[in-house]
Amino acid sequence: KHCIVSAAPQVVNVDLPVNEHEVKETQLECRNQQVDNANHRELAKLPGETLIYESKDRALNDSYMKQLRHCSANEKINLKVGAQVMLLKNIDPEKGLVNGSRGVVVGFKKHPNKSNDMPREFKSLDLPYVQFKSVNDDQKCHGDDDSANSTKKDDLLVLVEPSEWTNRIGDSTVSSRTQIPLRLAWAMSVHKSQGMTIPNLSVNLKGVFEYGQSYVALSRATTLSLLKLHGFDERSFRAHPKVKRFYQLMEGTIGVDDVKHKGNTPSLFSKPDQENKSSNSCNGLSQGENNKRPIITNDQRKRMEDNRQRALAIKRRKQQHKRQEQQFCDQSSLFYGSLKTCATNNIDEKSSI
Repeated sequence: KHCIVSAAPQVVNVDLPVNEHEVKETQLECRNQQVDNANHRELAKLPGETLIYESKDRALNDSYMKQLRHCSANEKINLKVGAQVMLLKNIDPEKGLVNGSRGVVVGFKKHPNKSNDMPREFKSLDLPYVQFKSVNDDQKCHGDDDSANSTKKDDLLVLVEPSEWTNRIGDSTVSSRTQIPLRLAWAMSVHKSQGMTIPNLSVNLKGVFEYGQSYVALSRATTLSLLKLHGFDERSFRAHPKVKRFYQLMEGTIGVDDVKHKGNTPSLFSKPDQENKSSNSCNGLSQGENNKRPIITNDQRKRMEDNRQRALAIKRRKQQHKRQEQQFCDQSSLFYGSLKTCATNNIDEKSSI
């Protein structure tokens, strides 16, 4: 299930002096451990107090609670003045405050309106003031290197309020997370960056482990002049065998019979260097090198188990509703039967009188 963002909070412009902090480039890493190390290292360099924001999570059961692990908002976020952050939702697209917008934390303060609809858990907390960078279309198109990290007078100082993400099944909310819609942005994973547009980008291709991962990373950039590459290697750019066969089929270099899954046809899950190896299997039943079962990662197993638990929960809920309907029908029958008996007795008594 995907997280659905609730209605956007209001934008509060703050009358503060323009801060000299610059928005630095975002480093995309392939592995989560690299991301965590980079963000913790940079945050530790900043002076001052660390404010910790813990999410408020709700779910119908433990299975639905596990779904929140895939929410874009983290369970806990640590912030300091000067922290590089990224917005996780659209607040005001007309002003450029969208998912992926970059900014710097310039201070903390309680919300000026105590009667707002903010969740009770956050009302006593100091909320972050973030100076978001305004990068207009002309600067993006002309590739102005200074546009993404220079401080300008039309940059927005915004009080960032907590937002809610929900997982739904039909019209019912099964789990939700309320959290400040920010994340540390010195570094982030390629996986988390999907769907974002990052104006000032640095990509580390060392450690690419999935098909198309390099493409996802590079396609986050807005212009080549604001893109830096590290760890470049041609082997980092790999297309899935299914994709290559699809284009070969479209170009007519192979026929339909060549892509059918036969015993002497490479498995769709085989590595590129295995595609030209012949298999000695008979009728595709042996466990030859080209017919190995696909490797399932622990994360995939967890997702499969979560899907299974959700299906079981839906099935149990339907069975419960069915039992409740049957109980209601039985009670209704007893009730109307009692009424009929009483009415019959009254008629008999009147007749005897």
